[in-house]
Amino acid sequence: MRGALSSERTNRKEERGSAKALQEEKEELRKLFVRDIFINREYSWLLFNRRVLEQSLDRTNPLLERCRFLSIFSSNLDEFFRVRVGRLANRSSDEREDKTGLTAKEELEGIALAVKDLYRERGVCFSALCEELSCRGLRLVFGRELTAGQRKEGEELFSKSVLPLLSPVVLDAKHPLMQFENQTSYRLYDLVKNGRRRVGVMALPASLGRLYPLGEKKGGKRRLILLEELIRLFGQSAFPGYEVRGSMALRVTRSADFDIRIDDSDFERDFPALMKGRVKSRARMAAVRLEVDNRRSRLKDFALRLLELDPQFCFEERFFDYRFLSSLGEHLPEEKKSALSYPPFRGAVREKLSPGVSRIDSLLAHDLFLSYPYDSMDPFFELLEECAEDARVSAVRITVYRLARASRVAELLCRASEKGKQVTVVIELCARFDEENNLYFAARLREAGCTVIYGMGNYKVHSKILSVVLKQGESLCYITHLGTGNYNEITAKQYTDLNLFTADRAIGEDAAAFFRSLAVCSTDTVYRRLLVA
Repeated sequence: MRGALSSERTNRKEERGSAKALQEEKEELRKLFVRDIFINREYSWLLFNRRVLEQSLDRTNPLLERCRFLSIFSSNLDEFFRVRVGRLANRSSDEREDKTGLTAKEELEGIALAVKDLYRERGVCFSALCEELSCRGLRLVFGRELTAGQRKEGEELFSKSVLPLLSPVVLDAKHPLMQFENQTSYRLYDLVKNGRRRVGVMALPASLGRLYPLGEKKGGKRRLILLEELIRLFGQSAFPGYEVRGSMALRVTRSADFDIRIDDSDFERDFPALMKGRVKSRARMAAVRLEVDNRRSRLKDFALRLLELDPQFCFEERFFDYRFLSSLGEHLPEEKKSALSYPPFRGAVREKLSPGVSRIDSLLAHDLFLSYPYDSMDPFFELLEECAEDARVSAVRITVYRLARASRVAELLCRASEKGKQVTVVIELCARFDEENNLYFAARLREAGCTVIYGMGNYKVHSKILSVVLKQGESLCYITHLGTGNYNEITAKQYTDLNLFTADRAIGEDAAAFFRSLAVCSTDTVYRRLLVA
């Protein structure tokens, strides 16, 4: 008993010491990143993402929603490295940030420390969620927990459903060092054959599912095993004839920060082709982060040398991609899934906007204010549909930053153009990570006869504005939409955005002038009502 008490006291002392060390580390980070009234923007973003992570521990949120928050936190952190860390890595090491006076090198060192703590917190959070999921009938099982029967079933599952879709490679003269693709998970193997050491590499293809049922559903409980666990347990079978001395999972994050500036005088340059080339170049950009599941493996040092990456940006984690947490509900009965999620929500449609009422006529009569997602985006779609059909409409002009993958907005703009309306679309090809989507829709809109322009000079066009020009008899009138969010029907159901529809003449004339200014590359226009930055 005395020994047990002594051990308990030792554990408590270690916990207090660890908590004290963490507190001291946070204080050091604060001293580094906060100067007077200013807080470094990268540190501020990391604090924001910590608040996202804290939502996954908040028991006032339903369990499946808390799992989604952990998934969102992880996706946010991936983008932070690609964009923010990528930009810092491209800066001169002695160039100082203008608010806190930190060099890029100092910012990167502080970020490495702060992120290490976030990884630890995510691990604690994931373990807590796994325990709660198990209590609710959904258990994620790991290799060390498998019974002999479960292990045999897992091996059969791997052989039949996973191994045929894997493409293992052993690096040698005819299989040279590979380019690890951005945010693709791999497993590396330390191999020996005929006394020679080699490295085996196996990518986890996106075509494979992440979760696999294991065993029969008993007592209302479902067991799931992750793809990474199956490969961790049985992946060595893909290298027959080799002695496997160890293995390590890894994932590389590459910078997404490329130069998008252009020379205005080069009017013969094909800007979409230029952007396509630069988007493709991301696959070869410098590594800014390495994630591994075993920091003690010699394979870690091999990967760091290959990537020419500072070891401070190597982080240890059992899993790298947590998007599977958003799909856990698919493995539960509908009634249990509903009980562990927020109730489904649909934006309201105002009584004044009931079917059968002309959107154009109602907007000419009075202004309309909508707040997404509490109000439906349907009135906006209905306005675009009427613009295609109404003989009074002469021109439709719109700015586009991010569209849904299957965009109803783009299809309605194409329809209006095909019906003979003048449709002008200012589409921002430099919307980060939506470049390929926007390149696709730019081509689709041009094919439909729309006039497509890509902004002006080295500015990004973030404005969300729709200008409809109508001819009533001998006079012109306008309907203008101004919004804070994108013309994207998916995010309109998720993000809070404000929308004004108005037939105010002064605003309408300003909106028309705004589009003319973009078309002629001028910033000299004077506006009466709009504030144009």
